[in-house]
Amino acid sequence: MRNLPDGNSAEGAAAGAAAPRRARIRPARLAARVAILATAAYVTYATMMWWAQERLIFPRAFDHHPDAGESPPSGVTRVSLRMADGAEGVAWFSLPGAQAAASLDGAADLRSATPAGSAIETPEGARVAAIRHPAVVYFHGNDDLIDTRWVVAARHRDWGCAVLTPEYRGYGALAGDPSEAALVADGVRWIDWLAAREDIDPTRIGIHGLSLGGAVAIQVAGKLAERAAAGGGGSTLPQARWLVIEATLQSMDRIAHERYVPAFLLRHHFRNDRVLPRIGIPVLLLHGVHDTLIPVDHARQLHAVSPTSEFVELDCDHVSWTNEWPRIERFIRAANR
Repeated sequence: MRNLPDGNSAEGAAAGAAAPRRARIRPARLAARVAILATAAYVTYATMMWWAQERLIFPRAFDHHPDAGESPPSGVTRVSLRMADGAEGVAWFSLPGAQAAASLDGAADLRSATPAGSAIETPEGARVAAIRHPAVVYFHGNDDLIDTRWVVAARHRDWGCAVLTPEYRGYGALAGDPSEAALVADGVRWIDWLAAREDIDPTRIGIHGLSLGGAVAIQVAGKLAERAAAGGGGSTLPQARWLVIEATLQSMDRIAHERYVPAFLLRHHFRNDRVLPRIGIPVLLLHGVHDTLIPVDHARQLHAVSPTSEFVELDCDHVSWTNEWPRIERFIRAANR
């Protein structure tokens, strides 16, 4: 058996002195190890966020809802439309009820008559002047479907407005992959379809969006304004008449920043803060002060850059909305005059 060194001997003293030095980790080396581990953890987190961003931004596209949008309620039409890239689009559409339309004080309120000479034929064969209704295009949130939000969108019919609620590609039974570019292009296509109808006033098409739908609404309105400007002062291309934006984001870049993700990793930016100031139409911004998903400061910043906007802070969070429909109705009636 090997003899261990005696601590009282010179050899033992040397061994005893060497042991603590071997176990000691220098502060600089410790800091370097911590920095390496922290960097590796952050890179892993950022990589996961980059990979999963579509699941986070468009979560319903990864659920299976084969029957969604297929069975609209009574009085609502399911519309199928081919998008610019050949993809199939689906929306629910409804004209206002006869009682709601008749309750308005003639064409000077929300409705407008068609141009002279335009008429429709009744089942009895009589020809009467057609009425062109104002319309609302409603874009729902990222965790909704048109089935789940129709009851909200349909409130606009009470004021004599036609309502169109497009579904996002990849949602429900629709094929395809949702993206910022695709959703905005599809929204423009739906408004062109709506404006071409003989029973719709193409100069009174407003857009209402909730959460992600608010970002889509702003981007669509921006594309319409940009396209009309490129067509010259005499352009008859449809534009948005007004915007109602609920609980939406200043930009996806800011959302990423708040979650410690660099914006260059994003594939969908939704720079609403850059688009909204260029539109120049009436905008109503509504946002809950207790919203933790999209903090209220997003709406405050959008209001700050939009001289035509009205901003209302609500005592609620992202989803528990108070009844603001009377305010929305007053805003739309004023904007449509």
